[in-house]
Amino acid sequence: MKNIAVITDRFLPITQTFIYREITAIKNFNIIVLTRKKQNEELFPYESVYSFNNSSTVIYDFLRVIRRKKIKLIHIHFGVKALQYLQLKKISRLPFVISFHGYDASKILKNPAILSKYKKMLFPNADLIITVSQKLKDNLVNAGCPKDKMTVLWSGVNTEQFYYIARTLQNNQTVKVLSIARLTEKKGFPILYDLLQMS
Repeated sequence: MKNIAVITDRFLPITQTFIYREITAIKNFNIIVLTRKKQNEELFPYESVYSFNNSSTVIYDFLRVIRRKKIKLIHIHFGVKALQYLQLKKISRLPFVISFHGYDASKILKNPAILSKYKKMLFPNADLIITVSQKLKDNLVNAGCPKDKMTVLWSGVNTEQFYYIARTLQNNQTVKVLSIARLTEKKGFPILYDLLQMS
């Protein structure tokens, strides 16, 4: 099986379960995780994680693992973070895939310095750019990313981890709604609140 390096600055914040689901679902490749910091290991057990926290040598530390493990592709999560690893692309000459997950393809595009780096450095060096929604793809295309370098890959959830219980409401019974997310606008709490006020 071929080896793929997945790079994420921290492996793994509890808000990034989507990365864990992705790497553990892939069966046709060996996934090697390269990170600057391990965290929450009890929540996200994974054997092939290499952590290097010396910022002055991290590129070369990653490169040693990439060569030793005969990595065939580098996949970096978050566009802003990918800017830090462009040197890996130049030195390794491996295909460079970048996944954009939200803030890195929306709000941050209003930052002229970041937008300039995306246009001049990131977009030209990426072999493939993945977004998790059509909206994020459109944002990046409007920011100057070539369409032919992009694809949308929605983050899925294993629905077998959840179960449905049919319920019947009695007259005047209170309905309880639970919504779990960070308290940021993009998570839709104001919309949920407005919808509940209408019912």
